[in-house]
Amino acid sequence: MAAVAWGERCTDEACTAAQWEKIGGPSQRKGFWNTTSQVCYIGLSFSSAGKKYKTLNLDVIATAVENGQTVRKRAKGTITARRGNGQCVGATATPAKKQ
Repeated sequence: MAAVAWGERCTDEACTAAQWEKIGGPSQRKGFWNTTSQVCYIGLSFSSAGKKYKTLNLDVIATAVENGQTVRKRAKGTITARRGNGQCVGATATPAKKQ
């Protein structure tokens, strides 16, 4: 599994202007397989202390070796934003549902 985090970083205090940037990463590591849920899990962290973002995005890529060949698999990710005090940040919008 690999992931890249992107953020639309505020360039002024009121966050009326913003610029996209890569946050850390990309990061890659092996996950672990849950035999009950039949899902592979992995945890990655991206840090951007002292920055304020208007929007956060996460690109996730999953691959597996099948019959000696590397193939891409379906994957999804979850973003959890935290402040330096360990508290989660409240979201002002929710992502659109897939159709």
